[in-house]
Amino acid sequence: MTDKEKKKFLRQEKIRHVKHKISMLLPKCIFRWSDSFKFFLKPQQKWLIKKIPNTWIDKDALWEICILEGIVHYVEQDGGLGMVDDWKTGYEENQLSPNYPQSQKEFDKEVKEHYELITLQLPLMKFRLEEAWKKIPKFDFKGFTGVNILKDDYDATYENVDKLKKQISDLKTQIMIWAVTNREKIWT
Repeated sequence: MTDKEKKKFLRQEKIRHVKHKISMLLPKCIFRWSDSFKFFLKPQQKWLIKKIPNTWIDKDALWEICILEGIVHYVEQDGGLGMVDDWKTGYEENQLSPNYPQSQKEFDKEVKEHYELITLQLPLMKFRLEEAWKKIPKFDFKGFTGVNILKDDYDATYENVDKLKKQISDLKTQIMIWAVTNREKIWT
């Protein structure tokens, strides 16, 4: 092979290599672009997008929404407690079935317990909190002299509100800890 032929071969090899790289990158770029466009137009977790408010929100409140609504969606939409349309009858049938694994029965009981805490207990506690807020007297700004009148009465005035806020926070924390601990079991 002459020197001229070697140069030609190396040039062709370099061109072939560049063409190969372009052919490998181009479809991936097109695929990534089309996926991002497709997921923008038709999001995969539309149920969750509807639950998140379209305003600024703290991360901790966002985590609460995602985790608590994720458990509700797992039970109601994904058939987490039974693979039939009515999850309540599917859950009861599975609990009575001798063929259903005992570990899954126990996990389903935990899921049902936490689902009921989210759908029954939390709304009731939030309603009680709203009622407690309504019982707090309105502050009269007309007679305000710059001294905090409610300073001595704060504990007595806001005792029930603070207690209910703490209970709601503790219940949400308990549910979220359970959900994160058992996240590998919650799948569909």
